[in-house]
Amino acid sequence: MHSDTTDAQGPATARGVVAIVTNRCGELLMHLRDDLPGVIAWPNHWSLLGGGRDPGEAPAAAILRSWITEG
Repeated sequence: MHSDTTDAQGPATARGVVAIVTNRCGELLMHLRDDLPGVIAWPNHWSLLGGGRDPGEAPAAAILRSWITEG
């Protein structure tokens, strides 16, 4: 676990979400991350849809927001 996501007083709290989307052939829907070294994690790599959640945001709402923003 990353030290910035854990609390010595309690368990880690989930701050992000991912979605695994497939078609009938079992192929995955993925996106290619921007090529911005030093700005985003894992630049120019393939990734599942997802991202960080806003405070109080439902996981499904975060997935939809990331899909609309990135798509």
